[in-house]
Amino acid sequence: MDEKNRIDPEVEQLLSKLHHTDRFVRQQAAIALGKRREQSAVADLINLLNDDVTVWELAGDAASALAQIGDVSAVPALIAALAKPMVCGRAIEALAKLHDERAVEPLIDFFARKPDPSVATVLGNWCDRRAVETLIDAMENRDSHVRFYTARALGKLGDSRALPVLERAVATDTTLIIDSKSVRGKSVAYAAARAIEAIKARQNS
Repeated sequence: MDEKNRIDPEVEQLLSKLHHTDRFVRQQAAIALGKRREQSAVADLINLLNDDVTVWELAGDAASALAQIGDVSAVPALIAALAKPMVCGRAIEALAKLHDERAVEPLIDFFARKPDPSVATVLGNWCDRRAVETLIDAMENRDSHVRFYTARALGKLGDSRALPVLERAVATDTTLIIDSKSVRGKSVAYAAARAIEAIKARQNS
């Protein structure tokens, strides 16, 4: 083998361990390869996304490793993993890091079916206005955490279509959130007011 293409013996051993019969050995190998950002592990890590029958943590660690490696060829497999309840959270985190255009619509669809604050944050950070209508609908969600992070996301998107629902939240959604450390003592109205400011600032810029 050409010296330039020679595989590091340690990497070779880790790649071999991804096929070990002991699922915990596979798990530790996936974590180690992710930390090394080992490109040659991508195909095997994608296969491990399906290893959620006996130990769902392994599939989750494979998703995280793929995000660390940063190879967008993993995006379709990570999108497919959104359908797996025990893996979807880590798949969302991985897709957020990879920030690939192909994941936008699947994440919007996921959020429409299962509104989640973390997905609202991703959609807001990506600033893709295809998410606006779905986020507006989520402002009616019963969970105040969903509404809070959705309001923040709408502010980042800066689309004036969100103004009516945000203005309504400012007027009516004033109960303080007390059961979450990250937003404790704040209300959906607070997030909505900040979002309105952001949208109007963009309009005036």
